Amino acid sequence: MADGSAGPGGIYDDFPGYRLPPDRELDEALRAALVVIDANVLLNLYRYNESTRDDLLGVLREVGDRLWVPHQVLKEFWRNRVGVLASRGSGTVQALDALSKQQRASADAIRQWAKSVAAEADFQQRLIGKIEALYAELEGGIRAQAPASSQGTGGVLSDPVLDELRDLLERKVGRQPIAADWEAAVKQGNERAARHEPPATSMPRRPTRTCPKARLVTTWSGCRQQMRGNGGISTCSWSPGMRRRTGGGGTGQNSWAHALSSLLSTRLAAAASCT
Repeated sequence: MADGSAGPGGIYDDFPGYRLPPDRELDEALRAALVVIDANVLLNLYRYNESTRDDLLGVLREVGDRLWVPHQVLKEFWRNRVGVLASRGSGTVQALDALSKQQRASADAIRQWAKSVAAEADFQQRLIGKIEALYAELEGGIRAQAPASSQGTGGVLSDPVLDELRDLLERKVGRQPIAADWEAAVKQGNERAARHEPPATSMPRRPTRTCPKARLVTTWSGCRQQMRGNGGISTCSWSPGMRRRTGGGGTGQNSWAHALSSLLSTRLAAAASCT
C-alpha cells in the first residue's frame, strides 16, 4: 500500500487512467476540453486529398478558441514542411508503378495460358482488354484521390494551406519558451524517461538535448505559462497520443484526455481538461 493511512480501494483508485469514460464525460470533453494538436496534424493538410483536407480544416475551425498549438509543434511543422511537399505524391507514384507491373504480369499470364490451350486470338484479346479496362479504372480512382495541390490561384508563391492556417491559428500558437524554462523541461523529460514514467515510456531511453516532444512537459507546463491570461486557464492535464495515463490527478482529467485522444481520429492527438 503506497500510503499507510489509506484504506482499501477499488480497481481504479490507483489506476485512474485505465477507466473508460462514460458517454457524458466524452460529450463534455468534446465540448469543453482544450485540444492541442501535434505537427503531423498540420503536415497532413499537405498529404490528404482536397476533400479530406477541407474536412480536417472544418473540424479545427469547429474547435474554435479551444484549439492550441505549442511553439515546438509549429517549429516542427516549418522544419518538415518542405520535405512533406517534396514527397507528397510518392505514395501515388508507388501505387501506380505497382499496378502497372501487375497489369503487365496479368496480360502475360493470359497470353501464356492462351498459347498453352490454343485459345482463339479474339478471345485472348477480349480478356486482355478487360484487364486494361480494370487497371485504367483503378489508376483513375487513385489519381482522383491524390493529395490536393499546394498551389492556389496565385501561382507558385500561393499556398492555400498556409492561407488557412494563418487565419485559423491567429493568437493560438505558444511563444518560444525562455532558455531556462526549456532546459528545465528537457531535464524533467529525460528524468521521466529514465523512470519509465508516461508519456516517456514509448521513447528511447537516452538523454537528449533536443528532447522529443513526447518527453517534454514544455508543451503542457508551457500550456500553463503560454496560455496565462487566455481564458484564465491555470492547470492542464494531458495525453498526447497516449492510450492511458497513470499517476495522480482526478479521474475526470484522465477521462477527458482519453476521450479526445481516442475520438478525434484525425490525429487531434492531444487532449486536456483545464480547470
